[in-house]
Amino acid sequence: MSLRASLTSRSKSTTGGLRAQVMITSFKPIDWERAAEIFTDTIRRAPNSRLAFSGLVQMNNGVHFVHPGVLRDRNKAQQTLALARSAVQLDPVESRANYVAGSLTLMEHTAMPRSTRTCAELNENDP
Repeated sequence: MSLRASLTSRSKSTTGGLRAQVMITSFKPIDWERAAEIFTDTIRRAPNSRLAFSGLVQMNNGVHFVHPGVLRDRNKAQQTLALARSAVQLDPVESRANYVAGSLTLMEHTAMPRSTRTCAELNENDP
């Protein structure tokens, strides 16, 4: 891949990720569905897109709070945990992905994961 094609692909990934981030702030199910498609497509096209991983992780982790009638699903939680771990690998100081990785790991009744400690260290103002 040429440098120009690489930069164009990276730019499209960033633009799509930012657009999807804005879409999830509307809390409308149709916008969330489209945002999930954008994040998923971005991850497929640019597997190092930390913004897309983090956005999809946040959506998956909060959908049962935002959309009435949607319940937490164990399989989806495990998929989200895998995505969160990937996001943390791409950007170890991404506090939202660390939070999700830590909280989902704790839900599985395991020892406190490194990502939970990292999240706490990154956000010193959060008690």
